[in-house]
Amino acid sequence: MIHFQNRFKEEIVKEQHAREVRARYMVVLLGIAGSVIGIGIAVLITRSITSAMMGMVGLVHEIAGNNLGAADLEITTQDETGQAEEV
Repeated sequence: MIHFQNRFKEEIVKEQHAREVRARYMVVLLGIAGSVIGIGIAVLITRSITSAMMGMVGLVHEIAGNNLGAADLEITTQDETGQAEEV
């Protein structure tokens, strides 16, 4: 009877260890996936801001170079950057 209990206990300990390992891998994978998604979103937001700013800077440089016939910027957003382009 004691031999059976010891075997049963060893099997339970092995199962618990396997679950811990799977949980650890799952946490690591979810952390990596979340980081990749977060970085991707940050890149998209940064691109949307910098592309609009670069357009405004280009127009300012043209005007500073005495090219007063430079074409107006096309405003495509209504956020703060779009409002700054209207001014």
